[in-house]
Amino acid sequence: MLDSHAHAKDLKYKDALVCTDSLPSREDLELWKNFYKVAIGCLPNSSKPDYFYFEELIREGYEVGEIGLDKRFNCEEEQIRIFQNLLSISKSYSKIPTIHLIGHYEKAFNILKEMKLNAFIIHSYSGSYEMAKRFISIGGLISLSPSAVRLKSFDKLLSLPFLSETDMETGIEQYEKLKEWNTYLSDKLNKDISKQSEEILRSIYG
Repeated sequence: MLDSHAHAKDLKYKDALVCTDSLPSREDLELWKNFYKVAIGCLPNSSKPDYFYFEELIREGYEVGEIGLDKRFNCEEEQIRIFQNLLSISKSYSKIPTIHLIGHYEKAFNILKEMKLNAFIIHSYSGSYEMAKRFISIGGLISLSPSAVRLKSFDKLLSLPFLSETDMETGIEQYEKLKEWNTYLSDKLNKDISKQSEEILRSIYG
């Protein structure tokens, strides 16, 4: 099974797109080299990003994520500016960013539409079905974690293409949760969601 969004901890469980929420050290990156893919991010609650270091890592071949907007954090204008700058770097290296969104869906949609990215992933999607379709219409993908079952839009979201994820730290608990989540989705939809999710992820990352 391939987890479409996790955070590095146990190095034995390497079948995951591992994302960071702040810029990692070189030492951490060396430890994480055997994960499926490593994406470098900087969330709005972390320190001001070092754009030069971020771009250096992206130039070296790391993916992008988590970046995005979050209504729980202050300084919306600063969040937007950082998001736009990180997206610009991502686009310049033809990367597919993993995006963190808590609220601010309309603002994010407008930014992403203006950027004209080839593709992007909104992880642990928590918005409406209608908003998901709009993101998909401009090249986006949604990724669903177990928390999605609480959404009013959950059943309708399952009619769209999606990735499955845990949004957990890698390890036995993450592996078991991913297995449980994929089984639940597969039984609900009568198809192999683990295979579907992996095929979609590998089609965009290789």
